[in-house]
Amino acid sequence: MASEADIIATLYFDSMDIYRKEKVKNPNTGITTMQEILKYSDLKCSLDKGSETTVTGETGTAYISAAYKLFCRPTVDIQVGDKLVITYNGRTEEFEAGEPYPYKSHIETPVTKKVRV
Repeated sequence: MASEADIIATLYFDSMDIYRKEKVKNPNTGITTMQEILKYSDLKCSLDKGSETTVTGETGTAYISAAYKLFCRPTVDIQVGDKLVITYNGRTEEFEAGEPYPYKSHIETPVTKKVRV
């Protein structure tokens, strides 16, 4: 018999890659820097439009920010601040993860897309 997570996962038509900043030591110089590392690739998910779009800043330095909700399996490791590259409706865009809220059947994560204008 299928679990709740399996049943809900049949509704995941989008996919995502998860990138996380981690300390990486350069073996040649010994210097440690923060680098964006691909942690997971091609995970099934569902992106849902959330609140209204907002504009902050001034011309040349302004950002359009839109909030969305991301749904995925409860076993997916998403952390606050992760960069999520999500492919949905034939488009691929970058989002930043908010704090994930785990349920038995899925994880619900607020995500934000920021576009500089």
